[in-house]
Amino acid sequence: MQDNNIRLLCKEDSNKRRIEFQNKIHAIKIGDNVKKEFFEEGKSSEHMWVCVISLLKNGIYGILNNIPIGLNNIKFGDKVFVGLKEIEAITNAGR
Repeated sequence: MQDNNIRLLCKEDSNKRRIEFQNKIHAIKIGDNVKKEFFEEGKSSEHMWVCVISLLKNGIYGILNNIPIGLNNIKFGDKVFVGLKEIEAITNAGR
């Protein structure tokens, strides 16, 4: 019985966090930073921050704000697209 209660609480918390995050996605502003996982074929991935420079219905364009360590297909300062479903985290610039 206790395991069912734990699962129910975890599911409720997960749904609550998902809704809160979706609301934050729609509140993204130019100057905010979003985190995305970047890949290069045959290599591991890196999670990096992107500074938002323009907003679209399906994502954002931004400037890569990290220096990749193991990826060669992207570099600090590159303009990149991040789809809304790819956003892992958001930080607000000065808010």
